[in-house]
Amino acid sequence: MKKIKALIIAFTILITVFTGSCASNPSVSTHPVTVDNVSSATSLATIDALDITIREASDYLNDNIPRGNRIVILNIESNSSDLSDYIIDELIANAVNDRLFSVVDRQQLEAIRAEQNFQLSGEVDDNEALAIGRFFGAQTIVSGAVNRLGSDHRIRIRALDVQTAEVQGQFNRNIVSSQIITSLVLNDRNISQASSQAGTIPTVSVITPQGNNLVQQIVWIGNQGGNSATYEIVVNNDENIRPTIISTRGQNTTIIIRSENPATPRIIQLSGQGHLFSVSANITLILQDIILRGHNNNTGALVSVETSGVLILNSGTKITMNTNTNNQSADNQRGGGGILVIRGTLEMNDGAEISGNTSSNGRGGGIYISEGTFNMNNGTITGNSSRWAGGGIGIFGSGGIFNMNNGIISGNISGSNGGGVAAGENAVFVKSGNGGIIFGIDAVGTQANRANMVPFGHAVSTEYGGGCNNTVQPNQVLNTRLSGRAAGWDVLW
Repeated sequence: MKKIKALIIAFTILITVFTGSCASNPSVSTHPVTVDNVSSATSLATIDALDITIREASDYLNDNIPRGNRIVILNIESNSSDLSDYIIDELIANAVNDRLFSVVDRQQLEAIRAEQNFQLSGEVDDNEALAIGRFFGAQTIVSGAVNRLGSDHRIRIRALDVQTAEVQGQFNRNIVSSQIITSLVLNDRNISQASSQAGTIPTVSVITPQGNNLVQQIVWIGNQGGNSATYEIVVNNDENIRPTIISTRGQNTTIIIRSENPATPRIIQLSGQGHLFSVSANITLILQDIILRGHNNNTGALVSVETSGVLILNSGTKITMNTNTNNQSADNQRGGGGILVIRGTLEMNDGAEISGNTSSNGRGGGIYISEGTFNMNNGTITGNSSRWAGGGIGIFGSGGIFNMNNGIISGNISGSNGGGVAAGENAVFVKSGNGGIIFGIDAVGTQANRANMVPFGHAVSTEYGGGCNNTVQPNQVLNTRLSGRAAGWDVLW
């Protein structure tokens, strides 16, 4: 806000000095001009009122959203999709550059938009917005609207707390004149007219399944035939359940399971032998503020993700205390104490945890990936163990992929190689930039990952052999905060 005021004062002075030479309207830059990068009288004269207002809105959000929050800049309702896109892109750019929040990428938002059939320029009600926020593991949803006021426009930007539905702040401004708005609306006029003739914009439908407990609600969902539907189950009490297959007759179904109160996450305890949850094909299961707990004599991983299934672990979710004692010959039966992914996808976000799990006869104490994909955006994998490779994570089979973007892997133990991570032949392990930490054997206290078959990689072990396509290369620094063996690279074999 101080930057805006200073620029307005400077702009006023320029107008006063150069009154005689300003008979014509200032031109509009072909590229968006942000307030922060303006440094000359010529640039000041080209700032559009919309850009100034967006910067003011970003400053307001910075002052009213808790720092460190994960935010989704969801939609701007207007009669022009081009105008909505412009405002969303500028708000995202400001939030990323200000570095106060973690911002959900626009491409991820486009994916859910396409799947759930809503438009970024259309109206999305609060319940739908909150469900989308929980889908991305966000704490704050940002949305807004641009409305016509005669020849002027009014812009409204609002921040909503995902957990409490409370309004964290609302920014309102009137824009008297904006060449950018005029240009965008004119360019989009034909599309807007076609949309208005087509009828009401479809929005996300969040369905509360029928049933008195978690199992009854999952069964109810399984009997439904809706395609691209989103269901939300709110868990009010701790529950003991037998192994449950999560499936439905429909396609591309999203199921959200969360505790009613994030401060007291509910415990779902496995009763019996097998996978507490088996995520079937075409199902996206999102867990939020929930604890899945196994026992010390189970015959499988606590959760399995099958071909084309997706499991997303959001904040407050914990997969814990499960020992897979299966001694069958197949790795996908013995592997995985916490989670087993077979040609499916696992995503882990900030505040999620996989801990205290064991594969007593196999690989991948925390997670076993068999030709599937694991995207670790954040979270913690700690205190897991395996008899064989991969105390924390084991990635095996042609096409097995582990993308580590952030998070911490610590305190895991392997009976052979790869205390933290073990990647087999033809598996791919990609660690992006400086994101995340994989502790080595010299890390302090319980942070160290350990491989008992020295020297085969306390932190990371990758198998080089015929046709191997491991992305991690020797001497890559896995933890830029440390050096040497504490940094996490030990050996390649």
